Amino acid sequence: MSTSLVPRSPNGRLPASVIRELDHVRHEALAQAARVRGIEFVAQQALFAVSSLSELEGQLLHQVPLAEGRLRAIVDIATAAMTAEVAGIAGRF
Repeated sequence: MSTSLVPRSPNGRLPASVIRELDHVRHEALAQAARVRGIEFVAQQALFAVSSLSELEGQLLHQVPLAEGRLRAIVDIATAAMTAEVAGIAGRF
């Protein structure tokens, strides 16, 4: 007696409906993986940009200490905008 969870035709092949469903699931999994990689890419770019801005901010603070407030404000605004973009990309998926 067969205990297979998937019904098979007498010749042992999977029914076309099962094959279509498996293909659909595979397609959805690939699409989800692509979305995750897209979010990862955007997040990486934002991380590199924020670290670059932070490094430049530190250098400029050392050269012009009186500009501290303005430099921090600019970097904070840019960082907030990048954070919003990453959140927006993630939210679309």
